[in-house]
Amino acid sequence: MFQDANKTTEIQTQRVPRPFRSAEAVWFWFVEAHNKAMANRGRYKRYASKPCEPVDVQNIVMRLYKTGVLKTHHLKVMTKYGDLQYRPGQFNPRERSDYSIWRDAFENIRPFFEKKGIITSQLKVVSS
Repeated sequence: MFQDANKTTEIQTQRVPRPFRSAEAVWFWFVEAHNKAMANRGRYKRYASKPCEPVDVQNIVMRLYKTGVLKTHHLKVMTKYGDLQYRPGQFNPRERSDYSIWRDAFENIRPFFEKKGIITSQLKVVSS
């Protein structure tokens, strides 16, 4: 009987991971986790405090690439700015074209992250 009470308490005290606020935030986290794993002989750390594992992000992005939703130019821009840990600037003349590629990529990725509960739903408000 005492063990059952402990199990119940243990289940109740487990923290529920909070979704990321945006698809971009997921991407920056993923790139950082991926780079750390590569420096650690390809071993990913477990992320109990996150709503997903790095491999989940990788699988979604690769599935979108294989189905043609994401193109090579999307992945190049995502990788470049993911490594830099910032998004391209909309008003920076040298980054403007990368910005539109970046925006296009994440508009395509966002619904898949939302569906998996990786990010919070970002409903667009339409005024009438």
